[in-house]
Amino acid sequence: MAVMLRNAGIGSWIALACLVAGGCAPGDDDSTAPVDTGRDARDGSDATGQDDGDASPETAEDSAADEGAADAADGTSEAPDAPDMTDVAEAVDEGEPDIPFPGGCTRSGPRDCSPQTGPFVDVDRPAVFRGDVTAAVDAVVAANPGWFYDSGDASSPFIYSESVDPYMSAVTDWLYTNRDLCASGPGEELGVKHDTGCSESYDIVATPDSSTWRVRRPFYTATSIPSYF
Repeated sequence: MAVMLRNAGIGSWIALACLVAGGCAPGDDDSTAPVDTGRDARDGSDATGQDDGDASPETAEDSAADEGAADAADGTSEAPDAPDMTDVAEAVDEGEPDIPFPGGCTRSGPRDCSPQTGPFVDVDRPAVFRGDVTAAVDAVVAANPGWFYDSGDASSPFIYSESVDPYMSAVTDWLYTNRDLCASGPGEELGVKHDTGCSESYDIVATPDSSTWRVRRPFYTATSIPSYF
C-alpha cells in the first residue's frame, strides 16, 4: 500500500511538472492541442490530401490551359480544319493511293472550257497533251511563214515581236479546232486542258534576250489540279 501511494505521488508530481512546463513530453497524449491548419490553408487541401474545390479562378484557368496543352500533345484535341490546297499538294506528291490524276490529265467525256478562278496546286504528272501542242506549233509555223525569220534552226525560228501574240492565239485556236482541247493564250506560257479538273502548262516561246522571241519546242512545266484557267 505504501508503494502504491508512493507511486501515485510520483505520478502526481510528474503531472504537475508537465503542467508547469507547458505540455507533456513527446509521445504523451496531446489531443487537447489546437489542430495545425496552416499547411491545409496553403495548399488548398484538407487533411486527406484531397482538393477542397476553393482554388482561385486564376488557378482554374492555368489548369485548363495545362490540360489543353496536354490534349494537343497526345492528339485528343479538336480535329483540325480541312486541309488547304497546300496540304493537298504535299499529300498528292507523297504518292498516296488516291492521288488525283496519277496518269496525268484525262481527255474523256465532253470538252469543258469553263473558266476557273478558284485555288489550284501545281504537281508533276505525265505530260498528256505534249504531242497535241507539238502538232499545233508545227502547223502554225508552217501556215504563217511571215511571222518568223531564220534563227539557224528551222525547227525553232525567231518570231517577230509583233507576231508573238498572234502565234500564241493561233496555237490555241488550232488545239480547240483540231484536238478537242481548250487552251489559254496569248501569253508566254500556254495552258491546255480538256475539262476543268486538270490542266497542263507549256512554254512554247523562248526569249534569249529582252528583245528577241523564238519558237520553243513544247516544254512541259506543270500540271494544275484543278485547272488554273
